[in-house]
Amino acid sequence: MSIFTDIKAEVSQRCISNGLAANEAFCEIITEKLKDAGVIDEFSPCHFDQTIDGRRIKIDGYAISDDLSKLELFISSYDSDVEDLSVKKIEIKKIRQLQKLADEFYQYALLIRSNSYNEESELFEIINYIKQSAKKLEFLRVHILGDGYYTENYNVYSSNRKGMGYTYTCELWDANSLKTVFSDEGFVENNIEIDVNKFSKAIPCFKTSSDKSIETYLASFPGHFIAEIYNKYEVRLMENNVRVFLQSTGKVNKGIKKTIAEEPEKFISYNNGLSVTVSDIEFNEKDKNRDFYTISKLIGLQIVNGGQTTATIRESYYKDEEVENVRKLNVPVKINLIKQKDEKDALISFISRYANTQNGIKNTDIQSNNSYHIQMEGKSREIRGPFGYWFYERLRGGYNLAASKSSSPKEFKKNNPKTRLLTKEYVSLMYYCLKGLPYLSVKGPQNLSMEFLKDISKDFKKRGELTVPSDHFIKIVSAYILFQACMKIQKEIGIKTGRKIETINQYNPFASYYTVSYIFNHSRYIFNYNYLFDAGEISEDLTSNLQIWISKIRESMLSGAESIKSDYREYFKKDTCWENVKKLKLAFIDKKTKEFEKEEVKTPKADSPVDKCMEIKKSVWQRMINYLVEKNNKKKSVNFERDFAVCKNMYDLAAKNWKKKPPESIAILAIRVFDSYSSESEIDL
Repeated sequence: MSIFTDIKAEVSQRCISNGLAANEAFCEIITEKLKDAGVIDEFSPCHFDQTIDGRRIKIDGYAISDDLSKLELFISSYDSDVEDLSVKKIEIKKIRQLQKLADEFYQYALLIRSNSYNEESELFEIINYIKQSAKKLEFLRVHILGDGYYTENYNVYSSNRKGMGYTYTCELWDANSLKTVFSDEGFVENNIEIDVNKFSKAIPCFKTSSDKSIETYLASFPGHFIAEIYNKYEVRLMENNVRVFLQSTGKVNKGIKKTIAEEPEKFISYNNGLSVTVSDIEFNEKDKNRDFYTISKLIGLQIVNGGQTTATIRESYYKDEEVENVRKLNVPVKINLIKQKDEKDALISFISRYANTQNGIKNTDIQSNNSYHIQMEGKSREIRGPFGYWFYERLRGGYNLAASKSSSPKEFKKNNPKTRLLTKEYVSLMYYCLKGLPYLSVKGPQNLSMEFLKDISKDFKKRGELTVPSDHFIKIVSAYILFQACMKIQKEIGIKTGRKIETINQYNPFASYYTVSYIFNHSRYIFNYNYLFDAGEISEDLTSNLQIWISKIRESMLSGAESIKSDYREYFKKDTCWENVKKLKLAFIDKKTKEFEKEEVKTPKADSPVDKCMEIKKSVWQRMINYLVEKNNKKKSVNFERDFAVCKNMYDLAAKNWKKKPPESIAILAIRVFDSYSSESEIDL
């Protein structure tokens, strides 16, 4: 249970260094780990524990899907002393009490009148979401975070809870259950053990091939078995490529649903089935017969092909209540037992790639293997920052895998701290911040995954080949350094002002996206991202400015939502929120902030309009474009489209190092626009 000892030690550290209460620090650490492992997508803290009208109301956090169909509630009880690192047994009475409190909180949120609680209350948003989702809810999941260990697995679920029409699951995360997700060293791994006998009758299979690296079996899984194990473990069963594909589709297939509803017995004839990998497989000894077996246990199961089939069967079983029909169907399954652990990642990648190609999913749908991510991984090994290289995690768990394969995992983590870990998810978020689209970043990496690859292709694909410039990697890293600084500053603001940190944390990432975007896309000042990359951290001057700027940007975002009585998060996803933030005139405390450069607008020395245009830097043409757009937003200009097109033409030619000269007639217009820009744009921030 060493991983749990490490967790408790970290609780102690955060209590001392961050001023957190033990229970708050514990929730923060456990949910961070669950997010790293892909068990949950997000967590919004909301620590509340009071007695109201003689009734105890307690909750520690929540997460809700954008369509309000899935709600997750988190409840925790950290009973240990801060310095106590021992891992004690949790009594069943305690677990049931926490589950009951979470259930009662849900009912409390549904029943309480909207006008009976203050909009400033930390409960306001979670109660509001619960009320909004009441008629749309399909899945309610309760996560109990326990500070010890329970002797058995604790998992409760119901397909149609008390006739309410939603699936209910309650799962305990204690020292034992965390071991199904993490190794003792803290590395993410899949140790889920599925006892077939608890879900189904014996599942027959036969061996088709075997070599030193992989064994393959063919089996037929009952429909209800697939529905129930996916309902229990969800995306933890999904290899990351399938997880991305599920996000890019409607998740359910009308053809599959029709077969389940009308001809379930023919499902095995119509459907291609699943392709899965396992780290181990156990058989019933008495049923072994040459190459024919019955499965008793599946360990480390990952679905690498068939995610849509799996999700559709689960929905038919629980949501559509096609219980009897799902019980009638069988699904063909190819089981791949990975025998050589050091080849696991490569084998799974090949299995996933070829299996998905056969089913019509293009290789570009497999995000980890996209050329962009492969090249970015290469850049991370070539381009060194002041404190070392950045680790680009192209595959989920790649950082932990690299650490485990190193001669000294502790030394690896020391030389490659997580502060220099760059994941695909954050890269996509920073990409949209750089483009001046922070409202897209708010939607989250999973919702952006496929659109991101399309946009990257538009930016970097020339003559059929995608080439990522080194400058792009430096920009992304610089944006991420700035983002991390914004997050840190906001947490410190929460402590200094005496406000409870959870009320600040809720919107920290969104305010950070907007701040990064504001800084990188200002119309009159250039942010020197090369300087920031070389420095590795923001200067004290910029820190002082950001302490003021972030507060003003955050206030603009919140007040904008309140002015139209909109849900905050939904408003942050709108371009109108960004337009309001861009209008802010944020002044420097000290004009000598190292990360900013005043735009150079010196009159070109050359005589001819063509030569004058070619003397102007690409970055200046980009600033001119931004300036024209901002000017037109304030007051419509009859010449905007012409001037914009001219500057865009110059920018494109400059980006190609002026391999082609601009026509003189266009160059004359461009210089006129430049002269206007030079005289009008000298306005302080």
